[in-house]
Amino acid sequence: MPLDDVVLAGVREYWLVHPIDCMVTIYRLENRRYGRPEVQELKGQLAVGILPEIEIDWDLFSL
Repeated sequence: MPLDDVVLAGVREYWLVHPIDCMVTIYRLENRRYGRPEVQELKGQLAVGILPEIEIDWDLFSL
């Protein structure tokens, strides 16, 4: 899906998981544009930005 379509669809946050590098790149929609990406390691728990009560425990996955 092209990025313009993602913006038009109103996707407020999307994650690109890089399992080989054990990293995740997080993009958040700000003023109809995606801001600077946030890069995190795939370890421990990481809260979903738009749903902070939900956390992903990366230690449960064998990456």
